[in-house]
Amino acid sequence: MTSLTYVLLIVSAGEAKLVRFVSSTAGSWSTLVGILIGLSVALFVLFVHSLSTDFGDWLITRHADGVFKTAFMYTLCVNVLAFSALVVAGYSKRPLPSYVALGLLIYALTNFVSTIKNVSDLLKLQRTFRLGRGRANSIDSMK
Repeated sequence: MTSLTYVLLIVSAGEAKLVRFVSSTAGSWSTLVGILIGLSVALFVLFVHSLSTDFGDWLITRHADGVFKTAFMYTLCVNVLAFSALVVAGYSKRPLPSYVALGLLIYALTNFVSTIKNVSDLLKLQRTFRLGRGRANSIDSMK
């Protein structure tokens, strides 16, 4: 999806216009990506905190904790790379940093959509855990 969006932007806007646009608006885009970095850190901290709960133990026994840790860290790394590339593109007069920054920006934005999906999946797992735990408690009380 990132590659397709990237190519479509280059073809539709033209390379020279796109490079000027990315270079001139890099500061604004880096602010947006900075906000995404903050959100990524907050989500990762919340996830790590949840691992110290019964739900976290449940995830660990099912080996699902590593999948979510990797996903949250990957998003954070992509956002940091995009931020760095945008800062460089804002100060560079060469076109290459703008191309790299645009690609990483698109990737960071699409990747953050995946992060929202991961949070949704994590909430569904937590609901499954609570429902299963409730059934176990009600069965125990019947004995």
